[in-house]
Amino acid sequence: MSAERYRSKAQHYLLCARQMSDPNARAALLDVAAHWMQMAQQWEESDRVVQKQRQTQPQEHGGKAKTLPE
Repeated sequence: MSAERYRSKAQHYLLCARQMSDPNARAALLDVAAHWMQMAQQWEESDRVVQKQRQTQPQEHGGKAKTLPE
């Protein structure tokens, strides 16, 4: 799953929360939306680390860069 997909899920729960008249239900949905946003941020941070590692991988014999499986 990508950060964009996590944000999409968060947006879904935010929209659902807007439609709730019960404050407890609204608060619960907002908590779920916040969780999905945190997941998006964590995914992006992890992706940055992976990208940085790929850029700094030592060269293998033969001049080709070593890549990590996706």
